[in-house]
Amino acid sequence: MRISSRRILIDDRPDLVFGGEFQYFRIQRDQWEGVLTSFKEAGVNLISAYVPWIWHEVSEGEFDFDGRTAPERDLRGFLYLCRRLELPVIIKPGPYIYAEYQGFGIPFWLRDRYPETRMRPPAAPDYQEIFLNHPQFLNLTRRWFEALAPLLSPMIAAGEIVALQLDNETGMPQYGSGPYLTDLNPESQRQLRQYLRTRYDDVQALNDAWGTRYVDFEAVAPPTEAPSTRTQLVDLANYVEDTVVSYLDTLKGYWKDLGIDTHFYLNDVWFPSWPNHFAKKNRVAPVGYDLYPKFIRVSTPLDQPYAISFVPKMYRSMLQGGPLMAPEIGAGWMDVGVKVPVIATLQKMMASYLRGSQGNILYPLHEGQDPDGSKYLYRSPFNHKGERSERMAVVEALGQFRKDWGRLLADSEEVSSPVGILYYQDATHDILAFTCDPAKIAKENLDDAIDRGVTHFPANAGLYGALVEGGYQPQVLELSTASLEELSACKVLFFNCTGHLSPELVEKLEAYVEAGGSLVTMGTPFVEGDHRLFPGRLKRTWRPRALAVVTGTVTDLTWFHLRERHKIAHPIVRFTLEKLQPVMGMIKHATRAGVWLTDSLYGGKVWCTRMVSYVTVPPGGTELLNYMKAPIGYMAPVGAGTSSFIGTLLGPIMDSPGYYLDDPARKQSVVSFVSSLLVQLGVKPLTRPLLGLEPVIRKTPGGTLLALINRGESRDFTMSLPEGWQADRITQQFSYLGSKATWDGHLSGHMKGGDVLCLHLADA
Repeated sequence: MRISSRRILIDDRPDLVFGGEFQYFRIQRDQWEGVLTSFKEAGVNLISAYVPWIWHEVSEGEFDFDGRTAPERDLRGFLYLCRRLELPVIIKPGPYIYAEYQGFGIPFWLRDRYPETRMRPPAAPDYQEIFLNHPQFLNLTRRWFEALAPLLSPMIAAGEIVALQLDNETGMPQYGSGPYLTDLNPESQRQLRQYLRTRYDDVQALNDAWGTRYVDFEAVAPPTEAPSTRTQLVDLANYVEDTVVSYLDTLKGYWKDLGIDTHFYLNDVWFPSWPNHFAKKNRVAPVGYDLYPKFIRVSTPLDQPYAISFVPKMYRSMLQGGPLMAPEIGAGWMDVGVKVPVIATLQKMMASYLRGSQGNILYPLHEGQDPDGSKYLYRSPFNHKGERSERMAVVEALGQFRKDWGRLLADSEEVSSPVGILYYQDATHDILAFTCDPAKIAKENLDDAIDRGVTHFPANAGLYGALVEGGYQPQVLELSTASLEELSACKVLFFNCTGHLSPELVEKLEAYVEAGGSLVTMGTPFVEGDHRLFPGRLKRTWRPRALAVVTGTVTDLTWFHLRERHKIAHPIVRFTLEKLQPVMGMIKHATRAGVWLTDSLYGGKVWCTRMVSYVTVPPGGTELLNYMKAPIGYMAPVGAGTSSFIGTLLGPIMDSPGYYLDDPARKQSVVSFVSSLLVQLGVKPLTRPLLGLEPVIRKTPGGTLLALINRGESRDFTMSLPEGWQADRITQQFSYLGSKATWDGHLSGHMKGGDVLCLHLADA
């Protein structure tokens, strides 16, 4: 196996990886070989493994990689076992590993002996996490790498270790749990001042931007409360993001200095949150996604049903220097109160492969136990006792799929419509503006904060789902990295906007529309006042069921703390869930709150989510939507193109528990409206609409790979290939639950509920 700059190669041919996370340090030594053999026989062809610093450097300067102090510290034996079983390895030596593990992988002695390395957020003076760019921490990290390198280097040279992950979800453990925009660590402040010197010509320019009165740069101190100006907030956010990137680049440099020459990569969570800046991190190494779209205590297969298909496209839009990978796809979930059906594991893995990932790693393959006796439970294919679970059946099915379809899928190209969804990485700054001061949010800005959170992700993933079920195959483009030429390849661009864009990006969108493109902005306009892209005036905003969203979120949070929290025995799992719970509740309720609008062109009803902003329709414009006859959206000619604004969000229902639980007419209305809007703008669907089914179309060297993901109940279906395409016969089929299809000029068949069906049709 070899990972190149674009592909994963097995025996020098493009192929897929079906990997699994094996946490040897949590699993009894005598279970390793039997379990790994079972996974290899099931079709797993790669193992990924964290190497916890805290586990192997028992005390400062004393390393154990051979199991002298505990059998489960035998890293050498584990790697040699993988060699003997011919299982390639991805190694993940941190220094941070998170993994709900003690110290997040950082030794306790480091925090105790070197307290100067710890962050000092004003709101959490006893905070335990590390300022990543502290010279002392970097020196200790290099020493850790130096101890590991002699063991890793020969296996890397032999191709037995095929990749190395730099750190883990970097930024989230340190800054994201507050989030903490300000660090009063003296070294962090010194580096901030240096950063600002490169940003501003002199201190007066800084004062003008920040609204401050510093006499020189040495007097500059980060604010202990929320930033006073947006410029100050953006400067601080960029400093943290750039600090994270600098740290990762330093880690990569250390490994190269030690003679380690392999494929380096990074990973981040699927849900875009500050300070995870995928576009910036890609400058260091390609960034893969960790996918956990089932985490709420509600009886649905997934909480974010279309995130599983949107996220691969979103990450691919910023990818540089490597194949798209999913370093973690949750086998289950760490909260045992959340029921993750086996079919959800199938859908997550298959959607990632079908939407472009060349390497999926199931996390974790095996439950385990920590040194304090806490059980690490995840509903994995093997439980903490070393016994198979019901999830092992889907592992075997996925392994067979990889064997039968891997090369065909890896050598195919996805077919897309000339329709794009714009994702904007820096929109996290619009959300950060509210989360810096939770007390102020609760009093003044809670609705705005929720609006922007929903706009930034569930609205995008849900819009993707609406377009797909309407027969389109949308592209995803990151606005700041996509060229004007790439934008112009799409006849229509949808943009869920949180409210701010740089002048350069506004100019880019103006040029796109002037040249004949159609821009559809939803949410909040990205410019204030009169602008040719927004000729209609924005009036007041109303939020249907806003109080119910807050009440529901608070109720869930209170219920968790009073009735469920004490049932979670693992301390770091409990800590992690406490941090996630407010976000979980917001997603559950805010993505389902809405009201019925009227389609002004065709008279039908359209379900909208979260907000209703009234607008004036400009002269020469066309009203698109209204509520009680008051305009909510319009389309206006601009240059050779059109600019539309819709003062609400249409997608969130498609990426929420409401997808399964609410009136199906809501989903149907959104699918119908966006489809009719695209037809009006001159873009026809590739296939007929199929509510509840997601079609994926990929061209292979000898035909068409067509897949269907069924998010609904069992059903019959009929569909055709895109206009002008011809096929001869079905040459290959895959289904987990026994779905079937036939071809006689069009495709027809029966899909089992929750199943994934893959077909290969030979060219006529």
